[in-house]
Amino acid sequence: SLDATRRWMFVAHYTSGTISVLPMDGAGATQTIQFRATPSRPLLSELADRQEAPHAHCVIPHPSNRWVVACDLGLSTVFSFSFNEQTGILEGGMDDERHYRGD
Repeated sequence: SLDATRRWMFVAHYTSGTISVLPMDGAGATQTIQFRATPSRPLLSELADRQEAPHAHCVIPHPSNRWVVACDLGLSTVFSFSFNEQTGILEGGMDDERHYRGD
């Protein structure tokens, strides 16, 4: 998906479980990855029968362009990030303890 300025592309990498932010040039072509996040927590034991690893499913920016959510099917979690539209950096989210349920 694209941010509100159409200058940044958000990508969910299902197999690796990572999400990326790529800058877009004026013609709409992607440039080198600006930001990448990978979940660093274990799977929940109750998901072991159907999930073997994190699987980033989608990344969606909020219409205000201040927030981004990323859904992970393998972790059964929705992560929220603050988004800096000047730098393309996401903060919070996958390494933020507020998103971790430690059973």
